[in-house]
Amino acid sequence: TRRSRRSTLVQQRMSWEKFVADAEDNLTFVQQIHMDYECFLKLLSLLREDLEYHQVESFPVIDEIRLYALLSWLATCEYSSFLEGCGIVDKMSFQKVMMSTLDAILECEAPQLQIELPCTDDECLAAARGFQSISDDNPIDTCVCAIDGFFLQFGGGVKVKPSEKHNFYSTDYYDYGMNIQAACDHHLRFVFLGVAGPASLYDDEALHECSLGQQIETLPGNFCAIGDCAYIPSEHVIPLFSHEQSKIPENKNFNYFADQYRIHIERAFCWMLFRWRVLREPFPLHCPPERVWKLVECVGRLHNFCLNDRISKNLPTMAEDASVYWNSSQYK
Repeated sequence: TRRSRRSTLVQQRMSWEKFVADAEDNLTFVQQIHMDYECFLKLLSLLREDLEYHQVESFPVIDEIRLYALLSWLATCEYSSFLEGCGIVDKMSFQKVMMSTLDAILECEAPQLQIELPCTDDECLAAARGFQSISDDNPIDTCVCAIDGFFLQFGGGVKVKPSEKHNFYSTDYYDYGMNIQAACDHHLRFVFLGVAGPASLYDDEALHECSLGQQIETLPGNFCAIGDCAYIPSEHVIPLFSHEQSKIPENKNFNYFADQYRIHIERAFCWMLFRWRVLREPFPLHCPPERVWKLVECVGRLHNFCLNDRISKNLPTMAEDASVYWNSSQYK
């Protein structure tokens, strides 16, 4: 088929302004990218310089359409009609525009988009007090983050060497994928999110295959991370008790309080998957596994940005009203 004629930047601007005018009630933005227009403009302002630097010269597209198209694809896995209007209809051109926009998000240094584990005494103390603030009379006062692993499904979307394919098979999920390790704070913001390795890794192995394990072990003083029983206890990693040990009264009491913190990483995963469908579907970009981390980190940064935006507006955080948004039917 003949490639559509590419529109000029002026035509793109007119098309975008018409789209915004027709979406005055914000419903289109919320449905397509899970953020309102005001939030979208705030994100755009943070990314302007990086978007300009990562413009694809052979496919000039205005920043608004590039960002909206990427967010729409991450949130719905659907190809944006805006890019078709710009004449970008083939898969290779689409991927170039999307990856250049994704790179702009990854290189943005705005604090609203950062994923950083507390490391100083003051940062750790603030994080620990944050966790204590969400649990009445909780005696655990040194937890700075909750940790867990996440299975990222490959399906048929990621190219893996035949000789390495068995490493990516998960006997728990009966599919191919990667082990993603993550840590979050009491607001469900990720303080670490990264690819640890193939899905055959157990969570404790994966923790030390990525930098999260080392970062946790260098926490100052008695500060620690709390996880489930898949992790092996160490000086700064505190897992819940399991099996017979969990029946001992003292350990049962500890599990009761520790799980109030640990559950936040599960809720962070749920909220991330609710917003960004791209992680719920078999990976759509045909690329080698070493490039998967870009998508994962980009989603984590956008996840944090959305939560930071709610906090700046004094809105309830997802940790306080996640049940309003969680609907299991979304994942069937």
